[in-house]
Amino acid sequence: MRFRYLLGALCAAFSLCATAAIPASEQTSAVEFYNATLDHYFITADTKEISDLDTGVHAGWTRTGYKFAVIKGGSTYAGTSPVCRFYSPTLDSHLLRETVRMRRRESEVLANVAIRIE
Repeated sequence: MRFRYLLGALCAAFSLCATAAIPASEQTSAVEFYNATLDHYFITADTKEISDLDTGVHAGWTRTGYKFAVIKGGSTYAGTSPVCRFYSPTLDSHLLRETVRMRRRESEVLANVAIRIE
């Protein structure tokens, strides 16, 4: 009997934490790619980048089959913030950071380590 009460309490707790689903009109898919030569993974939701990687504009990249829903760029959906992507040729890596204000501040700081805004 105690188990049933515990299970009921857990279900109630999780249902109180549930949030509304994000409308499909505010979503797009992020797609993962892999380059075996570089042994690098890359995830993007940008349709031009996805097309370029699929058509071989940037050679060596193939889809891994992994994709997931993300909020569309430019969305004004409540509780979301814009994200800026930085690239470092020195580190050969991307960094993602939130908000335009942070973008300006970090671009000044990160300029010293050869990182550029994409």
